[in-house]
Amino acid sequence: MGSSTKIEDGVWYPYTQMKDWSKICDKKIIESGQNFYFQDKNGNKYLDGIANMWCNVWGFGQNEVTQAMINQIKKIPHSTLFGIGNTKAIELSEKMLKITKGMNKVFFSDNGSSAIEVSLKIAVQFWNNKGSSKRSMFLSLKDGYHGDTFGSMAVGYVDNYFHKYKDLLMKCRTIPKPNFDYNDYNIQEKMNEQLEKTEKIIEKNSEKTFALIMESGAQIAGGVLIYPE
Repeated sequence: MGSSTKIEDGVWYPYTQMKDWSKICDKKIIESGQNFYFQDKNGNKYLDGIANMWCNVWGFGQNEVTQAMINQIKKIPHSTLFGIGNTKAIELSEKMLKITKGMNKVFFSDNGSSAIEVSLKIAVQFWNNKGSSKRSMFLSLKDGYHGDTFGSMAVGYVDNYFHKYKDLLMKCRTIPKPNFDYNDYNIQEKMNEQLEKTEKIIEKNSEKTFALIMESGAQIAGGVLIYPE
């Protein structure tokens, strides 16, 4: 990386070729945000069209959200869940369970990749506890992206992103992704064909599979593919 007096040059940016980044003279360095816009250190504004990587659905500078954060930090900024509980985690879990069907527990994680890793471990432990020793793999949709840790790369394998790690990843079988031309008059027929293939793969591998994992509603990194109803 080399030494530098510029603070932004000390950052290792994800999915970025750093030798190319270092050559960019007019880097976009964000300094503030308001509503749904970023503002860089030169005063230029940019629409945050992806909600800060899907993490900021309320926008920036929302007084109600900001004040709630301030109030909570004044009480306690963090409290572990290792062996003890806390009121806010319990309140949030109760609200989440009210809007989900068939769920009775919430496991909290601080990022998507870690949440996937925990989900995979839960599935493995579930079947191991039931004495099912033949299961050795997961099923996932082709090009379904789930994160950048090793487990999430395995179940969300996109060759363009992860090919250098392929030999180190655990076993996962993919099923066809919902890649349809919605203007095609034969779309229902093609959907039925794909569903039939998917059912055969699931049935064939049911006794050796820990779980099927898929993004809900759409694939994003895999091509912004909206699942058919």
